[in-house]
Amino acid sequence: MKRYFSLLLLPLAMSVQGQISSDSHLANSTTELMVQIYKHFDLSTIDTSFGPSITDDKKYLSDFYARDEISIHPNRLTIEEEDWFYSFDLKARGDFNNDGIEDIKIEMTDQALKGIYLTICEIVLTKLDEASDVVSISSSTLYKR
Repeated sequence: MKRYFSLLLLPLAMSVQGQISSDSHLANSTTELMVQIYKHFDLSTIDTSFGPSITDDKKYLSDFYARDEISIHPNRLTIEEEDWFYSFDLKARGDFNNDGIEDIKIEMTDQALKGIYLTICEIVLTKLDEASDVVSISSSTLYKR
């Protein structure tokens, strides 16, 4: 039987909660979940400032940043450069769409620190099996300037 999971990116107001589904490829701890996003989230499936730099061989956060260049804490992954900031904030875990598959709610911030670009988005991600990438199946912009 194939197993699946999906990640939902939603606003900061939500807290980490929810019932964990028995059908999941997600890490149990929130810190390990953020590591999983760092290593396996296919950035080519979302519209971000990474877009122009993405290639078939360079599409994960781990392709752009060494592990010691990012900060991973429970519920949060951040990347701070001299002129750019990214964050992936975990908001909740559970089966939020009642499909028997664990869902994750996260909000992504993509911000220029030396300019006016700022995008905060919600993205629905899914993983088709243990070996597949984490990919976006939908997204919406919460804020853009």
